Amino acid sequence: MHTLIASEGLTHLELFAQAQLGLGNTVGLYTTTPKGRVKRFPPGYQYHFVPGPVQLMRGAFKNKLNIPRWAYDWDSNAFDRMCSMVVEKSDMILGAASSSLYTGRAAKKKGAKFVLDRACPDIRVQERVVAEEAKKTKGPFSPAPDWFLQRQIAEYEEADFIVSPSEYSRSSFPPHLKAKNILVRLTGNVKTVPEVKTHAPRPFTVGVVGGQPLRKGYLYLLEAWKQLGWSDARLLLRTSTPVIKEYQVLADLINSQPNVTMVDFVPDIADFFQQCDAFILPSIDDGFGLALFEAVGQGIPCIATSNSGASELLKAGEELMVIEPFSAKAIADGLTMLRESPELRQKLAVNGLNAVKALQVDFSKSQYKLGIDELMRRAFPSA
Repeated sequence: MHTLIASEGLTHLELFAQAQLGLGNTVGLYTTTPKGRVKRFPPGYQYHFVPGPVQLMRGAFKNKLNIPRWAYDWDSNAFDRMCSMVVEKSDMILGAASSSLYTGRAAKKKGAKFVLDRACPDIRVQERVVAEEAKKTKGPFSPAPDWFLQRQIAEYEEADFIVSPSEYSRSSFPPHLKAKNILVRLTGNVKTVPEVKTHAPRPFTVGVVGGQPLRKGYLYLLEAWKQLGWSDARLLLRTSTPVIKEYQVLADLINSQPNVTMVDFVPDIADFFQQCDAFILPSIDDGFGLALFEAVGQGIPCIATSNSGASELLKAGEELMVIEPFSAKAIADGLTMLRESPELRQKLAVNGLNAVKALQVDFSKSQYKLGIDELMRRAFPSA
């Protein structure tokens, strides 16, 4: 079979290429990413460049431009239109959500099955959640314009299948869309340490990583940290200081707590994790959450909410601690348990590290590959 991928950026889509090539299928890639930056794709795919003007400008300035949301919305639409004009005949096309409506239609007219890759929950659910968080934090929120929202909904309806990386994302869709939504779990291509390290004596240090403060649940984490009142501990926030300052409540919580430190950039994220005695992903909306896998893979005991898709691949209570979202109390209780129990920290660190290593050993048996196999069986039942 001939399969295609259409996406401005690539994120995890090399996994789809790897799965298809492993099945003996050919793969064509339509993307804005310059070929020299397509580092992780396996050899043997066919490259097609489709310009996305805003994404190209963003890359040229190394993500330093403050680009408004409407520009990204316009750009994904422009990429989709151009891609639809050049897409070739195929048996299946995997398109990234928000930029595949016209491309999917064009491919279907040429006989392809249209598969939509949507890592996040249904856009309607996500918009409601983020809008509410913006009110709580007294910060800006730019809702998706109606045309863009309707365009994404049309993608859901016209796709033959939707793939989601977590049950958290999959469960957000209405029943008629959930029926064609297939769970294709990401497993996190991350670096791991050989073994859990013993940290030198230092203040108990908790780390968190995430660039979208509303979706990452920073409000509840900062409220929990204030409730705990640990003057002899540190909280490291690896995020963007300018972005945080746009949200008055978050900025006030940070400014009122001298043991909260903003970390804008680290050359190697592993160095950040090795400063931490514990890591937390307090997300209220996270289709996957690769940072959790990165932290667990560094031998750090971790806490994550049940709204973090990556937590579904690890055993709660054995390989990480899973707590309810939207709760400062749940965060405070979890952090207290970790701080007061070195034995619990050691158990979660060792078991979590071993679990992440095991998930990455054999791609042919990975959760992602099993999900793609299910997709192919449903798409081509007679093959």
